[in-house]
Amino acid sequence: MHESNRQHIYLQKPGASLSLEQEHAVCNMPDAQPVSIPLSYIKGIIVESHCQITTPLLNHCLQNNIPVTLITSNGQISGRFEPATMERIQLKKAQYCLDEHPELKLSIVRSIIRDKITAQLRLLNECHAQKKTTCLLQLLDAMKRHLAELESDATLEQIRGREGIAAAS
Repeated sequence: MHESNRQHIYLQKPGASLSLEQEHAVCNMPDAQPVSIPLSYIKGIIVESHCQITTPLLNHCLQNNIPVTLITSNGQISGRFEPATMERIQLKKAQYCLDEHPELKLSIVRSIIRDKITAQLRLLNECHAQKKTTCLLQLLDAMKRHLAELESDATLEQIRGREGIAAAS
């Protein structure tokens, strides 16, 4: 699969787990059927603190250049697993320099949250195509509104708040 078509996987539902089965990441959630995602579709994995990822999947991700980021329930990065390459070291240096450029940092955070909300919208659209309900339509409208309002958020706190509201929807 072409790199631009790969997506980030966000594991955020309490009790959810992600494991490796052959060339697929399998997501198990309480009270839901397991979901199997081909690893070739995955650009990166973000795991909230109340979720789990297995060591075999983590190892496979490192060997195949798929970064895994651990975050707290309020979105703060706890750490990141990625292969230690010269390119990654240079990237880390550039990221530290970003702290001196608040507008650029804000733009990057907005882009990440835009991708996250867009992924939620895509999933809701797929569900709505299968089963048209008023509830799904309301969720779709709310996500579209959050996506539009994201562009006017002026601070990191507002953007993080928008992310939290969208995730809770």
